[in-house]
Amino acid sequence: MVRGRKSIFERRKHTVLSGAAVILAASVGLVLLFLFVNSVYTGNPGVSEQTGNGTYDRGFTAAAANDRRPFSYTGRDGSLQGYDAELLNELSDKLSQNASLELSDPETALHALNGGQVDVLLGYEADGTEEEKGIILTVPTGSLTYVIYGRSKGADEGDLYNSSVAAMRGFPGLSLEQELSVVGSCKEILEGIAQGRFDYGICPVETGMYVLDEYGIKGVYPGCEISRKWLYAALGTKNVDLRNRLNIALKTLYKEGRLEELGRKWIRYRYESMGLTGVFAAFPWIAVLVLFAAGFAAFTGYLHFDERKRAGYNERLTERLYHNLQAVDRENLTVESERALMLKEKKQAISSNAAKTRFLSRLSEELAGPVNSITENAELAVSNFEDPDVSADYLERAVRGCRSLKALLSNILEAARIESGSVRIDNKPEDLYSILDSVDAVVSDEAERKNIRLLIRSGEMKDSRVLCDRLRLIQVLINLADNAIRFTPERGEVRMTLNQLESTRRGYGLYEFRVKDSGPGIEPEIAGKMFEAFVKGKQPDTEKVRRTRAGAGLGLSVAKGLTAAMGGDLSAEASKRGAEFVMTLTLRLQNEETDPRAEAQIKKRRETESSFEGVSVLLAGADERGISETEKLIGSLGATVFRAENGEKAIEMVIASSAAPYDIIFTDTALGDFDGYELAQRIRGMSDAGLSTIPVVLLTADILEDDREKAFEAGVNGHLSLPVEKELLIRTLRAFLIQVRAIA
Repeated sequence: MVRGRKSIFERRKHTVLSGAAVILAASVGLVLLFLFVNSVYTGNPGVSEQTGNGTYDRGFTAAAANDRRPFSYTGRDGSLQGYDAELLNELSDKLSQNASLELSDPETALHALNGGQVDVLLGYEADGTEEEKGIILTVPTGSLTYVIYGRSKGADEGDLYNSSVAAMRGFPGLSLEQELSVVGSCKEILEGIAQGRFDYGICPVETGMYVLDEYGIKGVYPGCEISRKWLYAALGTKNVDLRNRLNIALKTLYKEGRLEELGRKWIRYRYESMGLTGVFAAFPWIAVLVLFAAGFAAFTGYLHFDERKRAGYNERLTERLYHNLQAVDRENLTVESERALMLKEKKQAISSNAAKTRFLSRLSEELAGPVNSITENAELAVSNFEDPDVSADYLERAVRGCRSLKALLSNILEAARIESGSVRIDNKPEDLYSILDSVDAVVSDEAERKNIRLLIRSGEMKDSRVLCDRLRLIQVLINLADNAIRFTPERGEVRMTLNQLESTRRGYGLYEFRVKDSGPGIEPEIAGKMFEAFVKGKQPDTEKVRRTRAGAGLGLSVAKGLTAAMGGDLSAEASKRGAEFVMTLTLRLQNEETDPRAEAQIKKRRETESSFEGVSVLLAGADERGISETEKLIGSLGATVFRAENGEKAIEMVIASSAAPYDIIFTDTALGDFDGYELAQRIRGMSDAGLSTIPVVLLTADILEDDREKAFEAGVNGHLSLPVEKELLIRTLRAFLIQVRAIA
């Protein structure tokens, strides 16, 4: 009985298994058919309807890059294929206009857009220069995902450094100036990696996977994502109306989900596989079908229970072997981890020793210059001892060399403290005006020696007394001013300004120091590393820019480190008119009561030191603007004031003073016949150099940012707010007259 029942069971078992296999095969077939119909898994896509075959009355032309799969390319039958070609068909239908597409290289396509031969450029990757190119953009039409390609899987950003890297454009944020090679196409990048010409490459994954398949490139794999860039439709600035209609059409396609379908059809199917979770979420009935198939499979599995029971022993043996192998793998992993740690520590030690060697090498080079200069000039002074004038000249040069050496050693020690993190900030009650005076006293001689106009001034500050480290702050400002003077040509100008900004912290003030020069600007090759130690700018090969000394390349590095130690920020802004360094500091306000007698003594000493006898001042403006009070204030400082009621009178008086030009000119913005900006512009246009270089200061109730630029273009040297404060007037006179006479 048992044998008979078992024989029948075996026959039924075969029938059930066959039926289960058929049902499972049918279920899988239905799922695959559905996924294929819905473009989840599909073959190579195609454009069924070619552009330019519409029947509408109106039309527009478009261009795109050729051989840029999957976005735009020519099929083997000569038809236009790709995401952009099918997108153009959709836009043509939405706009009810015919659309034709032309494929060419990117530069030719962009030139055709600028020349008006085409109306729209598809697949344009924005670079921030569209306004200069005369281009306007639509809403995004797609995106590019830039990834790292290499000969091994899982390459990341760290692998790029100290390796040869190829890309079709630069990536400023990665600092790959030394490693990067710019090539013409994604195909050249991937073939170069496969052939060993490049270690890594950066190109869009959407195009990269097409190239790998199309040209049969083996052994190259995508890694981590670097950046994602949006693609747009670009138009000329005259096609604003077409741009607006295209935006409406694109937004409609977004809402309808048509752009998502095109992206899935042309792009993502090639390099993304929809996981089971995504399939089940999108198509719930597939989940039901899979559950049914799984249940049926479980039923058939029950029929194999006896076989599983017999195989249990083998499985237990296999599991034991698996655990043993895992233990061996863990031991090997521990050994590898310890070995990797030892190699890392070895590399760090080698790198540290190399850094020390480079530092000592650069240090010896920088010290050799001042020491040799001191030695040579001292020897020449001794050899020319019989000629006092010649000997004194050599001794003066030796003294300057000593000062240069002292400054270099100070910067070296400060750099060492910054590197070791041992900088101590000693905050004490200080006056910011006094700090600016100290900086002026240190750097003014060097500026005067190079015949450079040094302007040190401050805007209106509600709080000038703060808690700060006076020596550190002065050192930073001197380093910035010294750097500006070094790179400014003779008869140039260096400005140092201090302004109090709006602070969000109660009891603290936000202060902005700006140092701007009229030198040659910042070289692009050092712009990203100018605050590193021993980084120097190149000296222009002209007679207009001459440095007083070579410079060690430590000043900006020390300034950056000290600013950070004080809790501030230091940055550089380059322009066509030179360079500008901006330092912002948040300082605690000093609200302690001061001794009235001490304040009176300080005020009296400042008034005594602020004597401007012998200084001639031209003051232009009408009485109703409060100019008379300004005239009395300037006269109280000892200066001789000459009044001009309007602009023409001021011009006549300036021309008449050619024998003894005025030391400085103060002008109101409103002069009756014309404004103060025109007065400054006409003075700058005079042929007499003695008259055209007279400092001009604008008197105004307020000045906006646009007015500042207008004043700078007109040749205005500075501005004061009406009514004029005595302290600001004194500082302005001292700043602008430093090249005229020495005012202690």
